[in-house]
Amino acid sequence: MARYRVNTPNFENPAAKRAKREAKKKYIIFRTVSIIYSIILIACIIIGGLNRNNSLIYGWTYVALGFVSLVLTVFMIYTIAKGWSKKYYYWKEYETSPVLMESKEGKEIFKEEMAEHIFLEIFTVFLYLGLTIAVFVMGIRALISIV
Repeated sequence: MARYRVNTPNFENPAAKRAKREAKKKYIIFRTVSIIYSIILIACIIIGGLNRNNSLIYGWTYVALGFVSLVLTVFMIYTIAKGWSKKYYYWKEYETSPVLMESKEGKEIFKEEMAEHIFLEIFTVFLYLGLTIAVFVMGIRALISIV
């Protein structure tokens, strides 16, 4: 016996659906890059720590880590400039309470929360930039055997 299938209309705006999907894709890209960086960071620290006596391996390990940190810093600056996290968090909040996010009060609350979040992102970028410079200096000092 065949079942009767009811077609239910999709009331969601296609442009909003596409924007939400794009924001989630960009967040997945950002999260994946962060996880890969963490793995490379841990691997370089272990390799550099185990080969502390060999200044050539130690130096090149930390120079490579400095280069990877520089690439990550540039990527983070790019994501902040393009507003990737702001778009993702907007859609995340919109899913939980769409009525609040469409109201003027909800938008003001969201702007205040995002200002704090963006401050933390910019602080993290400066932290990564400091890490990059420190690691480059450590690697170059090891390569010219100043350590």
